[in-house]
Amino acid sequence: MTEINNLEFVYRLVMLLHEADKLELDERIKRAFRDDSLDEVHEQHKNNMLIFNSYVLGGIEVFYEKIIEQSVTELDYLKKSYEFMKEHNLTMTSQTAEDFLNDL
Repeated sequence: MTEINNLEFVYRLVMLLHEADKLELDERIKRAFRDDSLDEVHEQHKNNMLIFNSYVLGGIEVFYEKIIEQSVTELDYLKKSYEFMKEHNLTMTSQTAEDFLNDL
């Protein structure tokens, strides 16, 4: 529940960007901001959740392939995680990943 705002933001982005080349902007805005605002869950919102979940699962699959699948030891996990974060410019702490790995 502490991440509800972030999840809602990501959901709305996915709904806005999914099939941007096929759907008009008005339809994508409706999908992102109106379909989930109704009191009852309707078919379109269920479809939107399937789309969103497919992106989430795809992201988990990428993490698995890049980090878990290629690692054997704890140091492998740390190195692969660092490589992934560096590749995507992600940071978790103010300490650099290189400093973190050097401290091991």
